[in-house]
Amino acid sequence: MGGSYVDRKLIHTAKKLGLETYITDINKIKKSPAKIIADNKFEYNSADIDLILDLCKREKIDGVLSLYHDFSQNPARIICEKLGFPTFGTEEQYDILTNKILFKQFCEKSGLGTIPYYNEKDFYDDSKKVDYPVLVKPCDGRGSKGQTICNSRAEVIDAVEFAKKFSRVGGVVIEKYLGNKNDLELAYVVIEGEPVLVKIGDRFLGDKSTGLDKTCIASIYPSKYENFYRENINPKVVDGLRNLKLKNAPIFVQGFMYENDIKFYDPGIRLPGDDFDVGYKAITGIDIPEMFLNFALTGKISKTFAENIKELTIGKFNKFMGMILPGVRPGKIKSVEGIEEIEKNSDIVSFATFYEAGDEVGVFNDARQRFAEFIIVAESLERLKNDIKFIFDTLKVIDENNQDILIEKFDADLLDEYK
Repeated sequence: MGGSYVDRKLIHTAKKLGLETYITDINKIKKSPAKIIADNKFEYNSADIDLILDLCKREKIDGVLSLYHDFSQNPARIICEKLGFPTFGTEEQYDILTNKILFKQFCEKSGLGTIPYYNEKDFYDDSKKVDYPVLVKPCDGRGSKGQTICNSRAEVIDAVEFAKKFSRVGGVVIEKYLGNKNDLELAYVVIEGEPVLVKIGDRFLGDKSTGLDKTCIASIYPSKYENFYRENINPKVVDGLRNLKLKNAPIFVQGFMYENDIKFYDPGIRLPGDDFDVGYKAITGIDIPEMFLNFALTGKISKTFAENIKELTIGKFNKFMGMILPGVRPGKIKSVEGIEEIEKNSDIVSFATFYEAGDEVGVFNDARQRFAEFIIVAESLERLKNDIKFIFDTLKVIDENNQDILIEKFDADLLDEYK
């Protein structure tokens, strides 16, 4: 369920396993890269559960999987339950790991830090003191959509109504805005009830001048806070996930390093919606998409995967990885230059572009403003730094005025902090 560029991995892996593949989402083939390579393609909305159920019964489908997308997580769970297929968790577990408000409550109960937050009614009460700026966002939104940074009560009231438009349940989160520094992204896989940390990286957000100050433009792995996290925070997260009674599932979490603690703010019962797992396989040899494809068909994680993933010293890397996500200014794209040269760089293990010549780019100020994603795996920090500079020396996105409209070119010199 879902046909974006990240789902390509599932199709390629499924074909390698000799499986017939079906994809459904609301987009036409041109806007669904994974559909292009799938055997069977449908334009059913993930919310059309009955339509998808009928499709599964008619085509004698053996398994259903949503591995990367928030919008299809819960529909996939419902469909799997109705068909008796394996799924990652129960309704309650999904609620906790998809709703930011319930997730905050889970963190507090588990002794984990969360960003200070407010109730909507606090902004109608003159006695309540608010530490501005605050960030208003949908309680179940993604991709920076529906988010607003506010510096006054009036701004919050407007932002609440805006955020609700992007929430499936009409809920919002209002929390202290911590800026765009020391932002961490994490991923776990739960195997037979045991959570294993597979990802800890530093997220870098864009600049306010480009409108991408709430959107990730790069991630670097391992995080400069890795040792602190493993020693002080990971044991509590593992205990919390164990208490949730998950059996086999992917978990995605984000948080800020703040006041000598990690303040968690965003969960998902899925893998991150990017190609991190391609880089992970290049470093470790472990194919996480294949692991969960097998799970969707059998309900089990094979012993081979389980043993290999636990042998990795809980996921520590012996190489460096960068995920680079440059943006593009609004305008009509005339040409894209440098892609063929970039393809020749063996350190770049995955890349995808989201616009091409002839496309018109609007003003989105969220993840839709991204032009591309590059996954780099390098033997050394210096080599990763050079690879990032190579990308921005090579890639050009030219508009009708012959201007390069590529923006948010991550500053590779920031990697000097990791030495």
